[in-house]
Amino acid sequence: MVKPQITLYATDQVNPVGQVPALTYGGPDVPPSEPSEDSIKLRESHVLLELVTDLFPEAQLLPGDPVLRAKARLFPAESLLAVLEELQAMLQPIGFVAGQRSIADAAIIALPACEEVVFEHEMCEWKAGEGERVPDVLREPRFVHLAQYQRELEGRPAFKATFDKARI
Repeated sequence: MVKPQITLYATDQVNPVGQVPALTYGGPDVPPSEPSEDSIKLRESHVLLELVTDLFPEAQLLPGDPVLRAKARLFPAESLLAVLEELQAMLQPIGFVAGQRSIADAAIIALPACEEVVFEHEMCEWKAGEGERVPDVLREPRFVHLAQYQRELEGRPAFKATFDKARI
């Protein structure tokens, strides 16, 4: 089986630190490998989500009520921990979500991989101290399987080649 050559040719041109997600918006219709200087270059998941929300208001990705919108933007730690507990419950004994390595694992690995940097450095809009406690909670015995899962995925060559915590 021939492995496809995947080239992230536009990444450095769109995001100076070479990370995804990255997106160009506006400007003339040009090939993705040649982003126009007239387009805006966007990065960071939350910025892209806000753009999509504004571009497609009919999708109602944010509530109309300003208080509920604020709550949607402030993702509390308890909700995150509940999601991670659900993820851990889905893991098979060998560690992968679907029993063997799959796109499900690729889709989720950035979350636990980034959590150390994001939470320990309070790079979130939670109340003071809440972000710092998340890594401590994730080191508790109730998350032992999730921690093993994270170590297994972070040990993969593809992950090591594409993820650098120091650059976040």
